[in-house]
Amino acid sequence: MAGSGTAPLYPVQHPKYGDVGTYTNTIEKAADSTTVSTQGRIQVSVLGIPAYRQSFDRVERWNGPSLAKRQRPPEPKPASALFTTVNS
Repeated sequence: MAGSGTAPLYPVQHPKYGDVGTYTNTIEKAADSTTVSTQGRIQVSVLGIPAYRQSFDRVERWNGPSLAKRQRPPEPKPASALFTTVNS
């Protein structure tokens, strides 16, 4: 929500596994700059055992219509779905 700094929490749905996590997008405006913060938490469980997990955080800073800076950690090397992958 522009200017407020609060973020609605959106559910992440998978067609086979149902509710698998959450996603937020916070937009903060100040004069001619805008900061967009994104956060996601996803976990897929099979028979109650976590089979896949992913966390991500990203910050974008905009000056007017131009992207000034994008911050996020480097992507990990691909891992098997049976192992945990965490980006944070």
